[in-house]
Amino acid sequence: MTPKAKGAATTAATALLLAGCGSGERVFEPEELVTELNGSGANIKLGPILTTNPDGVDVTSVFVADPAGQGDLGAGTMVLLEDTEAARDEFARCESTPSLICFRAANGVLRFEELLPAGQAQVEVALREIETAE
Repeated sequence: MTPKAKGAATTAATALLLAGCGSGERVFEPEELVTELNGSGANIKLGPILTTNPDGVDVTSVFVADPAGQGDLGAGTMVLLEDTEAARDEFARCESTPSLICFRAANGVLRFEELLPAGQAQVEVALREIETAE
């Protein structure tokens, strides 16, 4: 099964997560989003900023760690945009790329080229837990 096929089932579930009350969604900084996801079991490690795109958005490396300490289950990137509308656009662009598994949480988009099923499950479960806690 291709990464896109594996991620297709989660597209709807992950696209609109972390909605806030009222008129908008939460807006995170990198450390805040990783802390929020890890509090629900994602086990994401924030890496260095890899580059800054022409719009001034940092592209930061992320790793999904094996909770048993056996290495990483996947590596990818995270972008945090100025608002959730921009994140929706970035998520749509990510989803249109066949080789990427994509998740959106409020103003953040996580993109993975390779993510083992256990890592994908960790991120999905964390996103669902955060959504239901809101």
